[in-house]
Amino acid sequence: MLQGRFAAYHLSALNMLSISLFVTGSVIQHQTHTFLYSLPKPPQVPTYSLPEHMYFQHTLTPHYAAECLIYFALALLAAPSGYWINRTVFAGLLFVVVNLGITAKGTKESYVARFGRNAVGDKACMIPGVW
Repeated sequence: MLQGRFAAYHLSALNMLSISLFVTGSVIQHQTHTFLYSLPKPPQVPTYSLPEHMYFQHTLTPHYAAECLIYFALALLAAPSGYWINRTVFAGLLFVVVNLGITAKGTKESYVARFGRNAVGDKACMIPGVW
């Protein structure tokens, strides 16, 4: 009986890709936030240090990139029939990319000022290979 109720609905390749991207972005975001929360705070540690975690190897703000990935997945998943993307959700994605991109640039500038250009290296502000 339960099978009959969902028999008319099937997951397209785009739906499966969207769900995979959403889960991936959510896991990365959760893991980076958990890591950042676990870092010692200034009363216990007199100085800050650059985050050292696998997601921070190529970018300074992987949690921002993960947020963008989540919005992109939602824009794909919410696409109306006959379209590959939902334009309204995509507009939200553009807002998030610009907003977090500006914040990521400020984060990089702050890290360079605090730790020096050599410590920051060539890590991306937000999205490796893009920004």
